[in-house]
Amino acid sequence: MLVPKSSVLLKGVLLNPSRIEAFKVLEQMGAKVHYELKGQMGAEPVGDIYIQHSPLKAVTISKNIASLIDELPALAVAMAVASGVSVVHNAKELRFKESDRIATTLANLEKLGIECHALEDGFQIKGGAFKRPKEPLESFKDHRIALSFAMALLACGGALEGVECVAVSFPHFLDLLKRIVA
Repeated sequence: MLVPKSSVLLKGVLLNPSRIEAFKVLEQMGAKVHYELKGQMGAEPVGDIYIQHSPLKAVTISKNIASLIDELPALAVAMAVASGVSVVHNAKELRFKESDRIATTLANLEKLGIECHALEDGFQIKGGAFKRPKEPLESFKDHRIALSFAMALLACGGALEGVECVAVSFPHFLDLLKRIVA
């Protein structure tokens, strides 16, 4: 979604409302997202999600934080390229994950040339354009930070240190990423 003229098809995704909350936020931001129900896995609807590059606009998030807490670093990457100022509140829990995800997310965004500020319970991001970082971004040994900023680097190039930590939640991520960018 961050790379102009690009799209991606995610197959076999659980589509219940709590699992797709982050996609709903992206839709509020103007993202082109299409869902296609394919069946059920037990009680859960399953289907495909098709996402296309599209210009994004700022958003304020202060509700449904429990459904978004693990996706907020990735949403912060989207906020960084959205027009306007995005704000996240009620997300103090981010400070107590594998890393302080407020601090680590903002540290990497700053390396990408994005104006951002920490709040006591979240953050504020002024959207702009990513600049290729002069020094590698850091994963801070946090798989969510690594996954999020690997995606950001697709838009501007650069390196990410400690990316192997993604194996915690997505063991085949690096192989898949290589296939996507090939």
